[in-house]
Amino acid sequence: MSLPVIHSWKKAISAVPQKQATDIIDGRNYLFVGDTDLVADDFTRNFHIKPSRVLNRIEFGLNFKNSFQYKNLVQYNGIKILILDETTSYTPVSEKLILDLLIVSGNPKLYFKKLAENIFC
Repeated sequence: MSLPVIHSWKKAISAVPQKQATDIIDGRNYLFVGDTDLVADDFTRNFHIKPSRVLNRIEFGLNFKNSFQYKNLVQYNGIKILILDETTSYTPVSEKLILDLLIVSGNPKLYFKKLAENIFC
């Protein structure tokens, strides 16, 4: 089994107190993954997130056709990213979830043994 080659994209994780904010950047475009209330909060967005976007000279990308998001699981061009930002209980699964990137945000209570039984990263 071969994993996809990660090449033309990068991520930017912003440190926003009590919030989760991640930009997946491809070229000059980004896809925002995080708390939806940050989109409407001009002050917080401009103070915490916008400086990184200006520095990287990126803008919202409407051409992220190859992206899919379900809760904290994001898939872009075959690359799977899971963002764990809260304590989660795991039930045994028959097939592990294969990820390319696991982001642990905040301070969730995690049992890495149970996590490793369900996720391959």
